[in-house]
Amino acid sequence: MRNLAFLLACLIGLYACLEDTPPIRSGMVVYDSAHSAPLAAPEIGPASQSRVLSDGQLHELDQWLRSHRSSWGFLVDAPPHPSISVALVHDDGTRSELDIILRWYTGKPAQLLVLTRRDRNGKFMDGASRQLSNEDISGLEGLLAVRQ
Repeated sequence: MRNLAFLLACLIGLYACLEDTPPIRSGMVVYDSAHSAPLAAPEIGPASQSRVLSDGQLHELDQWLRSHRSSWGFLVDAPPHPSISVALVHDDGTRSELDIILRWYTGKPAQLLVLTRRDRNGKFMDGASRQLSNEDISGLEGLLAVRQ
């Protein structure tokens, strides 16, 4: 019975993580080409390059997340090092990290998106992960790309 109550609480937390995320106020993207897949590396540039996202990119990212609310699962283990990491601040002061993982530690390809949310003080609130299709990766890379 305790396990069922715990599972129910986790499911409610996971749903809240994805459903009630406040709009994004600001964000920064960090690329790590050492952990990127070949399709990501040419446009990314040197390892550990970072930059602030524009208001338009933040809006598009917010819409992308809202349109991809399904197929998320619990974040059970610490994920591998991300190829692309996006640090976000929401309108209510909470923070999220979106980590796009394109390679496992073994060097094998991976396609995983990890969302971690923290409160205003940086305390872990919840986390989730989902598999990414090639189309998802292309869409996210285009959304996060430098715009002229």
